[in-house]
Amino acid sequence: MKTASKEGRLGLIKKRVKKSKAIKANSMILDRIREKNASKAKAKSNGHAPKKGKATKTTKSEAPKFERARLVDKDLKKKYPQVILGTLGYDKAHHKQTVTIACVDCKKKRDVFTSDLFQVTRCVECTAERRQERRREARKARQE
Repeated sequence: MKTASKEGRLGLIKKRVKKSKAIKANSMILDRIREKNASKAKAKSNGHAPKKGKATKTTKSEAPKFERARLVDKDLKKKYPQVILGTLGYDKAHHKQTVTIACVDCKKKRDVFTSDLFQVTRCVECTAERRQERRREARKARQE
């Protein structure tokens, strides 16, 4: 029969204690999570959640994403007549909303960020032509 030394026994006891402490820590964390979830469920049951069977009004934030986009699209059209309805989108690379506009002069389509709508009304070609015209006029005015 094998006999373990005192050091060997103490080592086994320390390992068991470490395991039990880890188990207690994990159970404490799980208890905290359960308490949080219970408090959230309690808050919902205290009248913060809509009751079943009753019709509720959907607010702008509760509306589905495509409906919210249409609402913003209509608002943009009111403020900026060059916007084409139904073209509001999102550019993941730049983290901005995009929209398609129709050029004021030639009705050609162009995608722009919604943040640039206040200054963009023409396609790239018409914008370049317009700039050239203004430069010619400025040159004529300086020569006279």
